Amino acid sequence: MPWPDFFTFPVRARVWAEVTAVGKRVYMSRDQAIRRFGKKIGKALPLRRDDRGEKSTSPASQPSDEDKCQVFEIWSKADETVYWVAEGYDYLCDRKDDPLKLTNFFPCPKPLYANATNNTLVPVPDYIQYQDQAVQIDELSQRIAMLTKACKMAGVYNAAAKDIQRLFNESVENELIPVDDWAAFAGEKGGVEGNMSLLPVKEIIGIINELMQCKQQQIEEMDRLTGINDIMRGTSDARETLGGVRLKSNNTGTRLQQRQNEVARLARDTLCIMADIMCQHFTTQSLIDVSGALYAEGLGPDDMPPMSAPQPQQQALPSPQPQMQLPKPMQPSPMPAAPPAMGGMPGMAR
Repeated sequence: MPWPDFFTFPVRARVWAEVTAVGKRVYMSRDQAIRRFGKKIGKALPLRRDDRGEKSTSPASQPSDEDKCQVFEIWSKADETVYWVAEGYDYLCDRKDDPLKLTNFFPCPKPLYANATNNTLVPVPDYIQYQDQAVQIDELSQRIAMLTKACKMAGVYNAAAKDIQRLFNESVENELIPVDDWAAFAGEKGGVEGNMSLLPVKEIIGIINELMQCKQQQIEEMDRLTGINDIMRGTSDARETLGGVRLKSNNTGTRLQQRQNEVARLARDTLCIMADIMCQHFTTQSLIDVSGALYAEGLGPDDMPPMSAPQPQQQALPSPQPQMQLPKPMQPSPMPAAPPAMGGMPGMAR
């Protein structure tokens, strides 16, 4: 689902626990609206221009000429009711009381947020964090491309020395070009060096090397901000030690662990919702047909036994076992008689 078509309520919710309702925008044609809400409501819904294609600048997605109804499906957890409202329509299109009976009511899990903040659920894009470095890298790349085009064999020559032009236009490998009046050409005119001047390619190459170093520094700075190092891109230095490679791998794994856990959490919550819907709203026959368990065994729907209520199984009575003769309890021995009182001892009361 596109991010602009997903809504959370209240708008100022700071964390997902404060969200009391979620919604999505659905584009419907006139026929789809009539089939969903009936002829009376479907014909009363206003049609608006379908502007979904205008959100993208790619030429493949052009705005459609067919108008659509913009219907908003809102799941309110406060009263466990689903509402359907349309833009430009003053009444409810439809309402239902908890149609799915889900454990958490919402038909979707908590979305993936790139960089959540403390005061809003609207995430901050990753590009904002390294925007300055990306702009500088773009400018450096443009300059390097322009200087690379200028780095070529070009220059000027003396128009009076026509043999200089023949040197580049007619010469081939291992061939000499004859020159009239060689003494004047080599002495007074200074030869080849005195009649032509080439573009300073050496200085251009030095500037390109400096720009390449600046670009590499900006890329390293961007990697530190994003947590994606050269190892993940597959461009590590072969001269780097094993300890350095492990340090980069551990650091990158630690920074990306939270996002990996969020993706796993989204997959888990989605499967839980799917399982909850299957258990409550699918029959046993439908689950067997969808699973394809019979077809894996080479069986068909006709080979399946009728799904009837299971009969309670009668538990077999255990066979009587011979009783063991327990030993007779031992009779307690009689207690000995109390000893006679000893008189004449000092300290004893009579």
